[in-house]
Amino acid sequence: MKLPIDMSGQLVWVIANTEASLAGSTTIQPLHFWLGILKLLDKHLPKALDALELTGGKRAQVLRSVRHVRGYLEITEERSTRLRRTLRKKLRQGVVVAEPDKLETLHRSVESRTVFDQAKKIAEKNGAQAVSAFHLTQALFDTGQVTLKDFKSGASSKPGSDGARWKIE
Repeated sequence: MKLPIDMSGQLVWVIANTEASLAGSTTIQPLHFWLGILKLLDKHLPKALDALELTGGKRAQVLRSVRHVRGYLEITEERSTRLRRTLRKKLRQGVVVAEPDKLETLHRSVESRTVFDQAKKIAEKNGAQAVSAFHLTQALFDTGQVTLKDFKSGASSKPGSDGARWKIE
């Protein structure tokens, strides 16, 4: 049975595509989906949902999924913003996109497809009707595509470090 991807998962995918394009990638990698998840935790999400004219049940579903992700990660909004900005800077280092207004729709990498397969399994196990950002978050960790050494502030003694260990290939 093929599960659909709910609105929170679709938003993560759109953000991941944008991040991958702006990083000069030819495919959407798991770390781009991780950036999308971290972006959903941003304090400006309600305004973004307003701009998308997302109301009613779909809006409630996105906000519910975001609460689940935040609880699962046990992360503050500020911490997620720092992690996202640090990773984005690392991925975009030295990349110049000729026409950033004209982003291509990219395909998922093999690793990203594996993450989605795992997210589907998690969703099915939990009796969900669709794959959400929450299931994608769990799948990123379950597959080892994203690992965090520690979410605590000041976890690393290296200047400028965000205290996280990223699997970047």
